[in-house]
Amino acid sequence: MMDEQLNAASDAIEAAIRQSTVGIVSGSGNEKWQGIGTGTIVCWRGRHLILTAEHVIAGTPPEDIRFFFRHDAPPIKVERETILNLPDVPTAALKWSSEIELGRLVTNPEMDLAAIEVDSSLDKKYPSRFFDLAEGGRTPAEGQQTIVMGFPYDISRLTHKNERVVFSQLEWTDVAPNREHLKDFDPAKHFLAPYKLSDIYPDANPKGFSGSACGFTSATRQLCGAPTSTLLASRLTGIHSHAS
Repeated sequence: MMDEQLNAASDAIEAAIRQSTVGIVSGSGNEKWQGIGTGTIVCWRGRHLILTAEHVIAGTPPEDIRFFFRHDAPPIKVERETILNLPDVPTAALKWSSEIELGRLVTNPEMDLAAIEVDSSLDKKYPSRFFDLAEGGRTPAEGQQTIVMGFPYDISRLTHKNERVVFSQLEWTDVAPNREHLKDFDPAKHFLAPYKLSDIYPDANPKGFSGSACGFTSATRQLCGAPTSTLLASRLTGIHSHAS
């Protein structure tokens, strides 16, 4: 009975994460629409935004940025090998990226964060839900279980028309102890979380998770940060803390 309750709670948390997560397609010129990243739609101080990592959209004019939202159909959970061994993907099952009206775009390259203003009716036009971002967020404690959803580049596939198909992935992990001598890591601004999938698949790469929401549960579900960099040598993901 307890296992069923835990599974039901996990399913509910994962469903809530999916509602607020969007995929981001970036790149221009010869690399147009070759970049894959993740964003989160939030409502903050009455403003409706898509939050992501600055490097996800850096160098891409706003008119070239595309987004894709969750599929109308319930997700189907499959193993990594199943996706990597797909001979093809039926186009009828694909969710195409969309061009949406964008407002002001604010970036902070130093913190590797970006906020894109969007219309408040976005969740009426696409299957999505704005996450209410509260004031005074806090960094989760060491050992706190967290969840993140993204679109890993390493499991994306190409169609015969050279169009890239991406798949969503949910990663349950926990906050790791801080480490010294990690490049660009500042414990006053960041925290670390292991990419646990690489324990099973050493070649797994979290590229594509950049900009996604890292959430955890307390009395209510909270957004605690966004992955901004990957420290492959130690198989850790550096996450910018919302509390800083």
